[in-house]
Amino acid sequence: MSSETSSFQKLPIKYKKSFALINVFEDQVKKYADKVYARYYGRLHNGDLGYKTMTYADVDRIATNLACEWSGKVKGYNVVAFIADQSVQYFLCVLACLKLRATFLALSPRNSEAAVVNLLNKTDCRFIFSTTKYAALAQGAAAQVDGTVCQVLPSFNLAGRLKQPLNPKALHVLDKKFSKKDIEKTCAIIHSSGSTAFPKPIRLSNRYLICGIQSIPGHAYSQDPSVAPSFGDAQLCCLPIFHMSGFMGSFNMSLVGGSNIYLPKFPPSAREVLMALQLNNSTHMLAPPLIVDQLIPSLNEPKDYAPLQKMKYICIIGAALDEKTGDYFHANNINVCNVYGMTEITFLLGSDMRKTKSHKWNILSPMKVAMPYIRWEPAENEPNQYSLIVKGNCPALATGISNRPDGDYDTSDLFMETTKGSNQWIYLGRKDDTLAMKNGEKTNPVPMESALRATPIVKLCTIVGEGRECTAALIELDTAHAFGCTPQQMIDQVDAAVAKANANAPTHSHLLSQMVYILPFDCHLPHTDKGTVPRKKVIQMYKQVIDKLYDNFINGPTVPAACKVEKSASSWTADEIDSFLIQAVAAVLSVSDTNTLSKHLTSSLFDLGLNSLLSIQLRNRVAQSFENIPQNFLFEHPSIESMRNALIVGSKETQEDMDAKHYAETEEILQKYIRKAKSDFAVAKTNYPKGGQQVVLLTGATGAVGSFILRDLLQSDKIKKVYCLVRGRKGTDLMGRLRAAFNGRSLDASLLQPGRVEALPMNLDDAYLGFSRELYTRLRQEVTIVQACAWLLDFNQPVTHYEKSCIVGFYNLIKFAYKKKNPMHFHLVSSITATAKYGDVIPEVPMACDPTVAASFGYAHSKYICEHLMTYLSQGKNFPCYIERLGQVCGDTVNGAWNTSEQFPTMIVSGGMLLKSMPMLTSRIDWLPLNFAASTITKIMIDTAADKANAPKAVFHIVNPNEVMWTDVLAAMKQCGMKFDVVPIEEWVQALSKRQDVPAYKLLSFYENSFKDLANSPHWNTEKTIQAVPHLGKAPSFNANLLEKYISYWRKEGFCN
Repeated sequence: MSSETSSFQKLPIKYKKSFALINVFEDQVKKYADKVYARYYGRLHNGDLGYKTMTYADVDRIATNLACEWSGKVKGYNVVAFIADQSVQYFLCVLACLKLRATFLALSPRNSEAAVVNLLNKTDCRFIFSTTKYAALAQGAAAQVDGTVCQVLPSFNLAGRLKQPLNPKALHVLDKKFSKKDIEKTCAIIHSSGSTAFPKPIRLSNRYLICGIQSIPGHAYSQDPSVAPSFGDAQLCCLPIFHMSGFMGSFNMSLVGGSNIYLPKFPPSAREVLMALQLNNSTHMLAPPLIVDQLIPSLNEPKDYAPLQKMKYICIIGAALDEKTGDYFHANNINVCNVYGMTEITFLLGSDMRKTKSHKWNILSPMKVAMPYIRWEPAENEPNQYSLIVKGNCPALATGISNRPDGDYDTSDLFMETTKGSNQWIYLGRKDDTLAMKNGEKTNPVPMESALRATPIVKLCTIVGEGRECTAALIELDTAHAFGCTPQQMIDQVDAAVAKANANAPTHSHLLSQMVYILPFDCHLPHTDKGTVPRKKVIQMYKQVIDKLYDNFINGPTVPAACKVEKSASSWTADEIDSFLIQAVAAVLSVSDTNTLSKHLTSSLFDLGLNSLLSIQLRNRVAQSFENIPQNFLFEHPSIESMRNALIVGSKETQEDMDAKHYAETEEILQKYIRKAKSDFAVAKTNYPKGGQQVVLLTGATGAVGSFILRDLLQSDKIKKVYCLVRGRKGTDLMGRLRAAFNGRSLDASLLQPGRVEALPMNLDDAYLGFSRELYTRLRQEVTIVQACAWLLDFNQPVTHYEKSCIVGFYNLIKFAYKKKNPMHFHLVSSITATAKYGDVIPEVPMACDPTVAASFGYAHSKYICEHLMTYLSQGKNFPCYIERLGQVCGDTVNGAWNTSEQFPTMIVSGGMLLKSMPMLTSRIDWLPLNFAASTITKIMIDTAADKANAPKAVFHIVNPNEVMWTDVLAAMKQCGMKFDVVPIEEWVQALSKRQDVPAYKLLSFYENSFKDLANSPHWNTEKTIQAVPHLGKAPSFNANLLEKYISYWRKEGFCN
């Protein structure tokens, strides 16, 4: 093999010349006819059991004779399915089907009958071969698919077939004329595991397979020819042929005149694996982590590593091997290495396969042949994490699996580069594994699970937390290790593992000690052949355990009445409460010096390190000594002083009292910023030129609305350039985040050209927005329009929190945009919640100063403040400021991309598909498709770019003027096939509270508090906005056709499968 290999076109065997996989194999048979190809377990001539051999010619002759026997049976069938256990006979049957030019559908015997039926229908397969063992499964499935024939194969007499000569009709029966037409023909179909739904068939062309069988040997050869497979080598493949890796492993040794070892049964025991390696002098092994893990006890007794030490390499396939296991092997001079691949893309990354390595055994780099065809795309909201994207022209792509508009394939796997620019990567896990927490944060559990498993006492584990307040872990101990420990030692080792898992995880993902559940020794976590733990299955199996963990965490463990000591709140002095709270806060925040807290009684604890996760702990500590502590206690009273005052007042403080307090805080913050504006800004002089191109500074460009606004701006010839302020830690690929946002919403990423758009790091808390003074000054001279689209969305936080997290930065952005002559045109994507309580009909004008017109939560209050600040600047400082009050946005009308974490997608799927009930509301529905919302805002920005300040004309309502009623939404759901009852609001919320397994449960508190607002919504006028943007009047109202698109998008996202 050439060490200069740099693309698939330079591989030794070229698919453009060989045309078909079976043609490649038959060419190798001609070269190595009398050499051993198959080593299989059976009875030897002396009567003992051991490994027998077949030559290349033997294998080919038996397969040819089988094909001749089957030719009449399968004639007219394009796809032939096969159900059997792994064996050398299985491989012979594969060859027979390929010789007949039929597409081979490999069915896992672990499939259910329903799954087999589904696969037969998806692949248009109407012929099944089955061994007697799986006859009932095959026949049962065939009976449910019209026109399907099931052929049960008789016992395979391999000894007899070895003696048979070549069928004399072979030359006439078999078509051996191959051409370019065969390159893209589907040769085999391998299906996914179906761990969360029915298995998905993946079609593998001859092109794909010819490239795929050369990938691992080629990667090894490019690094060190001495470890690559070579003439006479023997390979043990511990994966079944109905897996892509097993299918490839059955063919790749034929490239060099080597042989394959077939185990007596599957899955094998550790003893059977070691025996196969020894008896066959195996040089290479392909295996999943689970099998490699199981070898360790057998190797330790009697510490004989020789069979593995003499091997060239053991290649881990299918999942990541635990770091502790890989380190164990290398410590004992056993060469373990990794490759990364999947059925959709074959193998494209590999580790250092040399025995003396330059990098650690589990660090991956792109294979040379793959380099031109892959790129790394930054993961959204995950600094330093990248998704592997395979280009659509890659010869190693399976047929029809593109999931990007440009034809590329997003693997949905996450990696981290060891050092920037090294092109060396550590596999982290799948995007699909990401847990969307109840507080809106996201957790990638895979690195945390890997850290837990790196501790010897942990055998298996899984982390849960989807839709929950925090993460939790279920851990199965390794009994061989645990039985040598006392109970306390076991707990200490698990605690140490948890500390390591938390060390590199974001704080919102941290595992708390009370959220770690160690399974009893007679309970076990389910796992796949690859050793991975299926998270959803664990959640189903241990639902009661998990629910109790969270119930105890949220509400505090139930304390027997006899043990409960209570002290009336009225008997506490203020000093006693302060002392109690300081101790509680110190414990939760792990603060050793309580004097520090004593000096910060009025400081927000969120500024001192409290987060939503720790706030639950602190609330529970307070609730153990004081009665009637609500769940949002810390959000309402974020300082020690405010908590103390609330506890003294106790139950006397009503919701009305808290609302009045928040409204007063809102007005106080607004007046503070108006006073600042009065002194910071002089009255501007304006005379804007007309007809020139505009330069835009945009925040929030990676969000749903922001990314569509950016798309529309870049499509306009009136926009010269767009600067996007993007959040990201130092070193983050900010343009990559923009590309990821576009690709995730099926937008045209080719618009993101360097000359038209530039991504800059965003730090609005800094006076210079995080820029150097030189860049800040240059941008102030260049930018003509600012659009503030980014904003925190957390309905739990009060307006005081929004001041620190949003309004301070918003004011710095205003200072950036202000100039004494011709200040930039400043736009705010506001919210209809800022005016939700104004009345039944809300006009398109600035509101009078009255904070009670805003909805009663901090997000709405913050938008109210910004609106009034902008109105003041427009009226008092001649500063052109524009307010776009945005309503509920739904998915776009082209691709149906609607964020699955939002309240209404969650409600529709949970109610219409899972609860089988929906609440009866009387509200109007003015949901506006995302593309209409963005295009309306964009047109306003462009068309007002030369206008002078005019506050009454600067307010626009971005809602759908073509309203429908809630009953129309319910009707559309039923038109889409959903069956449900319509029930009163209270009944629906009550039903939801009992179903923690449905997505809407994570928004339960929001529904409880906000249904009164949803039930009777006002009407936002749009006449002025339509006059400015007539296109808005053509927005489609919510209907069944749109909902079908949304459901299709949600299914692609795995949300409602």
